Amino acid sequence: MLAKARSLLFFVFETVTMPAAVSAVPATKLAVAEKHITRMITDAALFAKLICRTSRVPYNEHMDDQERDILRALADNGVEHHPESLSKYHSQGLMSSVYSISTPKGELIIHVSKLTESLEYFQRGEKLKSISEFLRAIPGVPAAEVLFTVKWPQQYLVVQQKLRGQSAGTIEFKDGTIVLTWKDSSGGIESQIEDIMAKVHQAPLKGYGQLVVSDDGLRGRYNSWEEFLRTDMPFWLEGIARADSILKAPKDTLIEDSIDLFGRVIEHIAPLERASLVSCDAMNPSNILVENGKVTGVIDWEWALAADPAWEFCYLNQFPLTHYFNYFPHLSDASAQKRFLSRARIYEHLLYTMWCFAVSGEPESHFYKVTRARLKNKLAGANKLLKDFA
Repeated sequence: MLAKARSLLFFVFETVTMPAAVSAVPATKLAVAEKHITRMITDAALFAKLICRTSRVPYNEHMDDQERDILRALADNGVEHHPESLSKYHSQGLMSSVYSISTPKGELIIHVSKLTESLEYFQRGEKLKSISEFLRAIPGVPAAEVLFTVKWPQQYLVVQQKLRGQSAGTIEFKDGTIVLTWKDSSGGIESQIEDIMAKVHQAPLKGYGQLVVSDDGLRGRYNSWEEFLRTDMPFWLEGIARADSILKAPKDTLIEDSIDLFGRVIEHIAPLERASLVSCDAMNPSNILVENGKVTGVIDWEWALAADPAWEFCYLNQFPLTHYFNYFPHLSDASAQKRFLSRARIYEHLLYTMWCFAVSGEPESHFYKVTRARLKNKLAGANKLLKDFA
């Protein structure tokens, strides 16, 4: 029955796309085709089953369109898999739906995210495969292999290897405050995380700022760290201003205060000799995987930049970085370490500006409102931050 139905669909396709051929088809054959097709489309379940089978996607009446799209993408990219194992993952992203699926070579993790205008700026899906290759080339850095990415009109999909281990902790938003909970309170994994990030930051990387994939591999878009900040910071603030205009919230001075602080900070930022690959979210315990006391993965690199290494520790860091500093001779004395940590603190409001811009495509979301409130709180202590930084 399915073989006959498939041949009929191909017949209809040829008839529709080549109308001139219709006149050459006997009327009796057209009548028979019409009868069979009418019978098929009156049964919606059978029709859905047929479409799934001909597109290499097994039919399951409980599957939604997004799940069928995932299976179709896997098939189109030549990834063998067990379709019946596709399921929502136990841990969901703040800005993405997460699935898992079994394959003959192991389990895969699949992220499906909305592609808003602000997120388009980050080119998150397009660069992740190159970031994965960059990280996996560094000895001692546990990073997932990204098999492929797909950009759809309103979403993007990332398919990657699942690493062993469980999240080292959780991140929660409570009453406008970020609460981190580390499952291992003994500090046993602290040195491992610092060691891994030091190895990543030591790896040579050309350019600064937003990452692009060029003929010579992964690199930053800009020629200097200052050029990146001076170019992109105003762009982020424009996005936030647009989101605020949509919200029609009571007017405050967040944009003006951000511009004022940035204008004072940028004059104190010394030129970088070179940038490092910075995750922007590596100090988040939900992005660290651990198994039997060993760090088995650092995940979620979609926000990564070619940046000042201090940028890595401006968000969520609770570690003293003792092990990290040991990797860098120029950070061996206390005064150099103090300047490094001061840069990290002053960068925090810049990173929150970037986060706020990233979610500004959905200004009515809870995540945007929380992130904006956090940015406003960071600006409140701007004068003290600038004093420490100078």
